[in-house]
Amino acid sequence: MLVISTGHAQGLVRLSGYFTGFSILSITWISEQIILDLRLRDFQLRKTVDEQAQELQKVNRELNQIAFQDSLTGLANRRALDDFLSIAWTRGATTQMPLALLLCDVDYFKRYNDGYGHPAGDQCLRDIAQILRQTIPEPDFCIARYGGEEFALVLPATSDSGAQAVAQNLLENVRRAALPHAYALTGDYVSISIGISSTIPQPDHSPKALILSADLALYQAKSQGRNRAVYQGMSPSLPPAVA
Repeated sequence: MLVISTGHAQGLVRLSGYFTGFSILSITWISEQIILDLRLRDFQLRKTVDEQAQELQKVNRELNQIAFQDSLTGLANRRALDDFLSIAWTRGATTQMPLALLLCDVDYFKRYNDGYGHPAGDQCLRDIAQILRQTIPEPDFCIARYGGEEFALVLPATSDSGAQAVAQNLLENVRRAALPHAYALTGDYVSISIGISSTIPQPDHSPKALILSADLALYQAKSQGRNRAVYQGMSPSLPPAVA
């Protein structure tokens, strides 16, 4: 038979209490560490998710910019132009305010490319784009590269006389820039031809008619010797372009 004295029994009880208290403290400390670790991991995960979301937003902005911007000139591209023109047409039909369109073409650009080379041709287009920006700084207008050496300007709330004044300013600013063009048949410097059209949009019509009219005016400007602006009212047809 095992006999434990009263003193020994009390000592074991006290020792057991020490271990129990230590175990509780240890468990509590471990639990707190686990909770802190989980909170830290959750914070890091949320931070990572936020960073990923910000990165995705940045990529989306860049993709959107690429989708609507001409990579060579930095102007709006054809897609952005079509969207802007459609919105401007609808707004003009609602407010019954005039809408003008200018189509600009660099004269004898093929000769420029052949004579100076394509890198110089690209720089010439960038120079023209910069002149367009400086001439028409208003944010409510759209300046776009229409294709090749052709540019388009959509001018909401602009009458035919206002559009013609803008065109004359463009012609003068390009002449003043004096960009050398030894291969042109209109002089020693780069020039542009401009076709102008304007109308008060109607809900049952399409902005394509405005484009056709401006294109017809551009054809006439080139046929008459280039380096000039011609105004043309709305027209349903388009003749072949002059090379």
